[in-house]
Amino acid sequence: MSKLRQPLTEWRVEFTRLFVGPEHLPSPPFESCYRERLEDGSFVYLMGEITLAVKNLYREVGLEVNPPQMPCHISAELEGMAIFTSIEAEAWEKDDKAALLKMTHFEQRLFGEHLAQWLPDFCKDVRTYAQSNCYQALALLTESYVKLEQARNPELFRQAEL
Repeated sequence: MSKLRQPLTEWRVEFTRLFVGPEHLPSPPFESCYRERLEDGSFVYLMGEITLAVKNLYREVGLEVNPPQMPCHISAELEGMAIFTSIEAEAWEKDDKAALLKMTHFEQRLFGEHLAQWLPDFCKDVRTYAQSNCYQALALLTESYVKLEQARNPELFRQAEL
């Protein structure tokens, strides 16, 4: 194997080990795994109350998460934030207060009720179990995003109400 392809192969193997399986996942990328644990601390896998709550939040805004993606997967939740933020930016440009308040409300709900509740633990697991500096760095960046969003959210909502 060429030297250029080796890191990509290593990242793929690491990705599969951390997030896909087939064996025990040290860092499952699903909110429900972190928030709906069994009494023994083991992860519950998918389609519980948390998954349905996220799915219903998206539906309130007119979004659908299509199979095979799960609504409580990290990529779906972060994409939801990106979509809400994009709509929010358009509302700021158009000075559309109603749309702005609606989107900041949904951003606060998705972030506060979901992402902020599990991303710190997920990132800690990635940093703990990842062997690749790449995934450890991505976990640190994601933790920084959570901290920035926690600081930004109340101020953003206050500005939208003015």
